[in-house]
Amino acid sequence: QGGAMGVAEWDKDFQGRYKELTPPPPKQHFDGGGASRFSDPDLRSALAGVAGDRLAAAACNGAPSSVVGTTKPLVLMLDLDKCSFFGNDGNDLGIALQWMEKGVEVVEHLYTKLLNPEVGKLYSLITHNYGHHVQPVIYTMRATFLVYHSCFREAVIPLYWKAEWHHGAQIVFPPSVETADDILGTYCGTKQLLEEERVDIKKSLERLLATRTVIRRTLGLTKNPYLVVTAAPKDVSATAQMLGMSDSPSFLWDDNPKLREDPQVVSIPPFVSLPHEAARDLEDWLTTTLPPSELDEYLV
Repeated sequence: QGGAMGVAEWDKDFQGRYKELTPPPPKQHFDGGGASRFSDPDLRSALAGVAGDRLAAAACNGAPSSVVGTTKPLVLMLDLDKCSFFGNDGNDLGIALQWMEKGVEVVEHLYTKLLNPEVGKLYSLITHNYGHHVQPVIYTMRATFLVYHSCFREAVIPLYWKAEWHHGAQIVFPPSVETADDILGTYCGTKQLLEEERVDIKKSLERLLATRTVIRRTLGLTKNPYLVVTAAPKDVSATAQMLGMSDSPSFLWDDNPKLREDPQVVSIPPFVSLPHEAARDLEDWLTTTLPPSELDEYLV
């Protein structure tokens, strides 16, 4: 479970979840013997390099060495699926909570338990070694928020939100966006959404924003980080420029093996198994929050 995912395997996963825009529910598996990702030698080496020569030479992306130690913020882009969180956002657990009409705060609590513990360690390490402001940015592949494949009719619907949020194949949800309704209220697509489609999109947005809330709280941020949703291959430099942060050193923390050679990417193994104690804690919480005897027949 803990080994690095190969390019071919990642391609298959990517195509199934994004290119076809019909994400299948992933299998849930909890490896009771899983070890903390921080003990992985490759990840430890990558994290150690972030604060040293790699940061100065690579994350600064050719900027003068004087950038380090100045007041320019360092831009830390965080991938979500199988990186900052166990599994991916379409996992059965969040959907099951929503199906059983659990509130947003319960979904947020779920993602607290699915959070990769290395996110907080990474942020602490960088802020300690970099010496000044670090600007986290969530950078995630979510093609379905740009092109929605309806489950309720034969339709593939381009989604258009507030014009200033759109940047080609990427959308930037600013810190001022607080709820899924804030986003849905800006919908201006040419095709009217069915009520079922609006609910489906709203629930997906709620899960996405729940991950942002958990990251904000974990890192102790005073406001929401920018949330960048993309349907195109990730480009750290172009995204930093899009956010008005092109003068700042920036890098991406991601599990995509295709990005391993990018000097602005710290590549990690996919986070697809929880440490033993975290897995047991999650199971106990789910048993209490979603008792098997109370589950809807469609979830069994």
